[in-house]
Amino acid sequence: MVSWKAVLEELIDKELILADAEEVKMEIPGAELRQEVEKTFGPNVMVSLDQAGLTFDEAMEMVRKDMILQRMLYVRVQSKAIRDVTPYEIRQAYDRYCRDFEPKNEWRFHVITIRDPDQAKLDQIVTKLGSAFQKHPIELDDVKAEVKKFKESGVFTSVKISDEIEQEEEDLSPRYLEVMKNMTPGNYSSPQLQAKANTPSYKILYLKDVVYDEVPSFAAMVGQLKGELMSKINVRESSEYKKKLRKQFPVSQMDDFIVGDFSPFSIEVDGQKVHVPIPNR
Repeated sequence: MVSWKAVLEELIDKELILADAEEVKMEIPGAELRQEVEKTFGPNVMVSLDQAGLTFDEAMEMVRKDMILQRMLYVRVQSKAIRDVTPYEIRQAYDRYCRDFEPKNEWRFHVITIRDPDQAKLDQIVTKLGSAFQKHPIELDDVKAEVKKFKESGVFTSVKISDEIEQEEEDLSPRYLEVMKNMTPGNYSSPQLQAKANTPSYKILYLKDVVYDEVPSFAAMVGQLKGELMSKINVRESSEYKKKLRKQFPVSQMDDFIVGDFSPFSIEVDGQKVHVPIPNR
């Protein structure tokens, strides 16, 4: 009840295309038609037709109409797309793609959080840790052990290392991005004091890796761009072709049904009609 209008539109379009094919006297050679019937219903055509409840003539007519529809659409619509999508147009589309390309760089990092209720001790701990980072390489897993070496570190000193975080640049915190843009993978950032934390704390970023998103090559994009261009032209030409057909073969009575309140179906329960409100589309 909801989609019948779209189905009716499609049926009308098919009949109009078939009428157009009749005017231009399009025919399907018998050999091609029989070959397509076998392709559609399999090698045991008669068995398949019997299972589908179709006669051989009905199957032949159905397949013939489908082939005519496909060929008319190719002639009237798709051939124009093939003609118009030239190498120059594809190159122009690639240039536009490059201009509009927004790289989605992926940043992989860990966040180290160091806490201690004694602000003075915490300041000394992160100062010593920063110096240690500069003096010799420290693996991420060894950061906790390094902090424990400092005499200022006590039972209330907490060091937490997050799991690896993977974020695209557009989703990344601007503050984090600003810090990591000046870093190279495998290094630590300067400690950043968290002023609003309940317990005095510092955060240190460890940049593991950056995967830079680059513009795909023309060779890699040519198929996709050609398909997108042809799709746009197909939609445009298909719409124009259908408008032309409706002028050539008026279907005003059906149009009245489609735009009006006409409904070809009703719902009944135990022989009684039931009103079901259909949402506007």
